[in-house]
Amino acid sequence: MKTKTNNIPQAAEDVNVEAVKEMLPASPAVAVDNDEKYIPFLMIFAVQLIGSCISLINLGGYTAYTYKMQTPALAKAGYDKLAKRFAKALPQENLYTLSDTIFRIGYIYGVNLFEYNRKSILSLIDKSGNPVLSDEGDIGSLDADYAEISEQLLNGPYTSKKFLTLHKDCILSAHVNPSVEKTQRGVVIKTGKRLISFAPEDDVQRRADLFTRIVSVLKA
Repeated sequence: MKTKTNNIPQAAEDVNVEAVKEMLPASPAVAVDNDEKYIPFLMIFAVQLIGSCISLINLGGYTAYTYKMQTPALAKAGYDKLAKRFAKALPQENLYTLSDTIFRIGYIYGVNLFEYNRKSILSLIDKSGNPVLSDEGDIGSLDADYAEISEQLLNGPYTSKKFLTLHKDCILSAHVNPSVEKTQRGVVIKTGKRLISFAPEDDVQRRADLFTRIVSVLKA
């Protein structure tokens, strides 16, 4: 079942679409085909637009290739084209689109929503506990995305990953095997030195209760 691939935006009208096509592989099933690399979409986890660049993230969570465009408008048009090709190349895959990112939800091992510098940040976690993708917006603007991704992880075809609701803004696979620490300002969830989630709580008793609930979920 595919999710939210119907909101991939159209290319800007002032961009030469044909020029964009010439920069991309002839085959719609291929993400990169040039003198440097050949990468089919089958090996791609996500396509992400960042300024004047289009990043292709591989299944391991690393940047496999970056298309560097002359302008943000050209990059946006290229991203729109690649996103559509990505969806068509993987018709049986669960896909999800954020503002400038499309990814395969089956390769996600957690999702975390938090606020920083008066912004909401949605962080997607890989199997090692690393934040592999993120999106940001105004406070509250990513609540619906968090809820929908969480629903997919908890109730989709991913039971083998044993997704757990650690707190109201964090879903994580038990396979990540995180540690939990109570601090003076809240509860920290991490793997090694890598921060996965921070649940702020100033009240001493509520902080203790939150810590106990998270640990109980992980032990269950």
